[in-house]
Amino acid sequence: DRPSRSRFVEQLLWEEEKRLGRVLTPGEPPVSIVRLPPCPIPRADAALPDSDVSGGGAWGEGDAIISNCVITGNAAFEDGGGAKGGRLLNCVLSFNSAGNGGGGAHAAALDQCLLAGNQAVWDGGGAFACVLSNSILRANQAGEYGGGAFASTLRNCLAEGNAAQLGGGSAYGASLHCTIVQNAASYSGGGDYHGSNQNSIIYFNTSADSWANYYSSICHYTCTTPHPGTTGSISDPPLFFAAAAGDFHLSQGSPCIDAGIASALNRDLEGTPRPLDGTGRGAAGYDMGAYEHSRFVFASKTGSHAWPFATWATAATNLQDAADAARLDQTLLVSNGVYNAGARWQGELYWRLAVTNPLLIQSMNGAGLTTLDGGGAAGCVYLSSNAHLRGLPITKGPPHFFRE
Repeated sequence: DRPSRSRFVEQLLWEEEKRLGRVLTPGEPPVSIVRLPPCPIPRADAALPDSDVSGGGAWGEGDAIISNCVITGNAAFEDGGGAKGGRLLNCVLSFNSAGNGGGGAHAAALDQCLLAGNQAVWDGGGAFACVLSNSILRANQAGEYGGGAFASTLRNCLAEGNAAQLGGGSAYGASLHCTIVQNAASYSGGGDYHGSNQNSIIYFNTSADSWANYYSSICHYTCTTPHPGTTGSISDPPLFFAAAAGDFHLSQGSPCIDAGIASALNRDLEGTPRPLDGTGRGAAGYDMGAYEHSRFVFASKTGSHAWPFATWATAATNLQDAADAARLDQTLLVSNGVYNAGARWQGELYWRLAVTNPLLIQSMNGAGLTTLDGGGAAGCVYLSSNAHLRGLPITKGPPHFFRE
């Protein structure tokens, strides 16, 4: 099963599913849901404390923690339409609004969160003065600066489809290992405005006036165009795996693979270890962007079964889960053992392994040490067109009964 860092994506609201045009597989339900009617708006001249005009959905003092919550449909007269202050872990903040800044969150620390469809009248449609780690900012809007985030630090974050007058993705902030794509600005800096960026990708953003990807930003070891003229930066297209489908993993051959500089982040947005040897040259390197590229998915009877199964230590313990996690440009490597667990319905049978995309499944040490075993109860393997199984003995499939 995928770890909690991925379940927040699967816990999107029904409105978000409609916006994406597809139904997301539901994961475990959130522990609690904050779904309040919009807060009443006080008079502009009312002498009220900040806690009465900010934090429309939640207010967190000091080290207060909010976890596994969906915070949606709230409003604040000043800051933090969804939440103000505290720490938010594995939360969804959506369709909140703020009369000043931080439609989703203000002055908070967020980890493994999704901020989607939030709005701010002025700055920071998604986040204002926040620290965001391993999080996604999608389709947020600000009236002036920072559609995704304003004056915020982003680490291992994806900022996609946000909009503002200046800095559609981010403004006056900092990014490390971030992917900032398909954001828009009415004037300048569709991706980033007056920010500092390292080991990031800022590409395919737009602006109505000038400087579609960045304006007056510092970029080191960053993939963007035009070339910023700084150390380690590149301007070649990043070669995403399936950008049109919203998949911003790096495809094999991307110039961003192993092209970054060493950083303090030892995992990516999804929990894949950094750095990995993404080019096959025998040395691990840090990738640019939010996702570390792995050429392989691993299956081992001694793995810890931690999605996305990107190392032998975190390998899947059954072949079906490993195959489901693999992208089309990856190879599934299988270590020694008898694989006799798991079942997937395909056609008219349950199979130990059903592969419905053109995936290569390769035994590491050959047929003598690795076996796919149906146990007499399930078919052993179903392969669709162009799928390839190499070096695994197949045994104990069920008897086939012929019907008249």
